[in-house]
Amino acid sequence: MPGKALVAALAAGVLMETALTFVGLPGLLPLPWRQTLAILAYAIFSCLVVNDAVKVAMIKWRVPTAVA
Repeated sequence: MPGKALVAALAAGVLMETALTFVGLPGLLPLPWRQTLAILAYAIFSCLVVNDAVKVAMIKWRVPTAVA
């Protein structure tokens, strides 16, 4: 399990980045909330579903003794 400091830092980063997408930056327009939610959903899906499936497959392939 990740430590409390890491979880807090990740949560703060997500909140800050989400706020910046709504406010925008000099030279960049803010994104609508639907696009922001779509990006967040894509990031969650790719990290929690695709990435984990690839990691499990790689572990099973490269470390056969790790599979119980």
